[in-house]
Amino acid sequence: MDVRSPAVAGQFYPGDKRELIEEIEYQLDSQSGRIDLSLSKKRIIGGVSPHAGYVFSLPQAVHLFQILRSSGGPWERVVLLNPNHTGMGAPLSIDSHAKWSTPLGQVDLDEEGIERLLALENGPSLCREPLAHRREHAGEVLLPLLQYFLSSFRLIPLCMGDSSYEAASSLAGKLARAGGEVPGRTLVIASSDFTHYRSPREGRDLDDYALEALTSLDTKKFYRRVQEKRLSICGYGPIMVLMEYAKRTAEKPRAVILSRGHSGESPYFRGIEQAEVVDYVSLLVYEE
Repeated sequence: MDVRSPAVAGQFYPGDKRELIEEIEYQLDSQSGRIDLSLSKKRIIGGVSPHAGYVFSLPQAVHLFQILRSSGGPWERVVLLNPNHTGMGAPLSIDSHAKWSTPLGQVDLDEEGIERLLALENGPSLCREPLAHRREHAGEVLLPLLQYFLSSFRLIPLCMGDSSYEAASSLAGKLARAGGEVPGRTLVIASSDFTHYRSPREGRDLDDYALEALTSLDTKKFYRRVQEKRLSICGYGPIMVLMEYAKRTAEKPRAVILSRGHSGESPYFRGIEQAEVVDYVSLLVYEE
């Protein structure tokens, strides 16, 4: 069977099923009183989640995924958009395996939805190949969370080496067109960490600058600010796709910040203050 095996299980998240579930449930319990479950009543379009190791980013990520679970869905497919950290593969690609595997089991790729996307020809080329996904962690890290919090779904894993505004806008248009032709509900998840290796204060200020544009769904302003300040938000391309997709598929889309934190807050550092941290932000995108 043509299955993508985990590349970072045991590194970014536990490779043992029992330990993986225990870690998710521990972080969920620790954050439960802070999660705004009233948002689960909205028509959810998608969200942004960090993709660092669970010991660092899971306190922020569980906010999004618990809201998704409480909303009841169900989503027939999840479009999982992630940046390309390895530099391998095509600029815009969908993985060519039939299934993805994690310690929580296997997930089928949405072959029908993928075929429809690949058939849409305008804009930057979108192809199907395995290299961009082989060692990439940013999508894989979120898959166990999707498996744990959602009942069932098919997956469209899409890796962006080209994170230009033009590529993001074109890809959002294709997703909107393909989604309109395929029956059922589609959830779009953008995988991204925020500012890397700055002090907690510097990182928050830089993220504030980007988030002001992001939460107003001004994609061009968000992109300009990323370029102007050379912001180290690694998944800004996937985030722009989600923003543009929301504007194409909802009359009154909104983006709201669910949780913010940084790597220096992790118990991994045993309370020792860190001069440089990586910032994590989870967001929900929904129709008002």
